[in-house]
Amino acid sequence: MHIKKKTIIKAIISAIIFIVIVAIIGQVVQKNKKYSKLSDFKTVKEFVEYQGSKYLGEKKSETETFSKEVYVRLKCDLYTENNSNEEYFKTLTTGIAYLLEFENFRVIDEQKQIEIAIVCNKDEQKVIKRYINGDDNYYGTQESINQAKNYTEEKITNIQIDSKLLNDVINNNWRTSGVNFGTKNRLSI
Repeated sequence: MHIKKKTIIKAIISAIIFIVIVAIIGQVVQKNKKYSKLSDFKTVKEFVEYQGSKYLGEKKSETETFSKEVYVRLKCDLYTENNSNEEYFKTLTTGIAYLLEFENFRVIDEQKQIEIAIVCNKDEQKVIKRYINGDDNYYGTQESINQAKNYTEEKITNIQIDSKLLNDVINNNWRTSGVNFGTKNRLSI
């Protein structure tokens, strides 16, 4: 009887070790999975995490315009040290659109207070509009704001022109046909 208990305990321990090894191998294979095209991804979670952001979940949208809301913790802000991260967000939202079969959706990061609303054309299988925090030209608007901040007005000075020739050209609306520039050998000064 005592030998049977030892055999059963050894079998259970062996089974547990086998399950742990299979689980570890599965995790290693999953982490080393190579993606060469968008169709290699099977879930939004898989794609979001591959892009370096944290997937928090998704739910059916409460608005009629959007089918889903995808909650994430984005890996970066809309700008990093005055550099636009527009390409990252285009890649992220285009991939999610593909996986949601080009249904309209929103990506929401509550912590960073970022909401990206995506409007798609399901028939043409493409993203038509991206509204970042309600602005369909977010990066253009931000660039205009930054340029306005850096705008400096140049001081205008009145220049005194002492050249009769130059004054004649200016007074003639920059037309030189009525101005005497002199001859080939002698300038009119």
